[in-house]
Amino acid sequence: MKISRPILLPFLVTALIASPLCAAAPLYKNDFESAEVGKVPPEMMVVAGAFDVKQDKDGKFLELPGEPLDTFGFLFGPSVKEDVSASARFFGSKKGRKFPTFGVSLNGVGGYRLQVSPAKGALEFFKGDEPKLSVPFTWISDAWTTLRISVRKIGDGWVIEGRAWATGSAESEKPLISLEEKTAPTAGRAGIWGTPYSGAPIRFDDILVDALKGTADASPARIVAPALARSETSQVRAGDWSQYRGPAGDGKSSEKITLPTGNIAPKQVWKVPSEGGFSSFAVAGGRAFTLSLKEADGVKQEKRRGL
Repeated sequence: MKISRPILLPFLVTALIASPLCAAAPLYKNDFESAEVGKVPPEMMVVAGAFDVKQDKDGKFLELPGEPLDTFGFLFGPSVKEDVSASARFFGSKKGRKFPTFGVSLNGVGGYRLQVSPAKGALEFFKGDEPKLSVPFTWISDAWTTLRISVRKIGDGWVIEGRAWATGSAESEKPLISLEEKTAPTAGRAGIWGTPYSGAPIRFDDILVDALKGTADASPARIVAPALARSETSQVRAGDWSQYRGPAGDGKSSEKITLPTGNIAPKQVWKVPSEGGFSSFAVAGGRAFTLSLKEADGVKQEKRRGL
């Protein structure tokens, strides 16, 4: 069942959201009502999986097919390090003794993930693929479940909290699962993950990224283009590409670009080797900014690069 809400463009916020934990305006919000059926919203980065938007009598949602059997996911929203939460609704079905798993994450592919594992009767925390903590949790098949994960800096450490509740019930003030860490998380986008072990599709809806109350970065204008916001320049000039799909979000540049005629390829001006990363580019002040995988403490993590 859909919840009435205004339609938002990616990264632009025009409404308030009621939550005891989060600031008034979400950093990212998508209920798929304005999305094209059969496709994935263009601002989402599919890591793996044949996701597409479907529609039934209650409205639109994103769906992962029941096969093949593997773990699939996609990234969304701005790249944020801390004092943030991500939430979404999930719908799955069991078949006999086979259950799906699904979760929501922060801090990129290798970040913290809150996962419902019905076969274990558990709500779990992972960091990347490493299990961190597990608590008992009873999942209800063929019903919507809401998950929320938050990462907050407190003193010299970080607290990761997870909540899960049946859609329609109230979200509890206290987390069901909580983890304290001394190692700083890396900046990265939020993610949604699912494994259709039961062979039935998994549905996703009402995806949200929020800045937590009382944080310095609660203004979405400061997080709309993370690479640009952290760069040495603070002004967007003509020709700058300040966010995904450009300043207006339409994929168009105000600059004139003269291309060679015929079959001649454009001249390569420069290149820099990169191990890849789940990010497009932002351009400001004559520099390009993106996320690239770098090794830290023996683990490859997304890091900002200014070129």
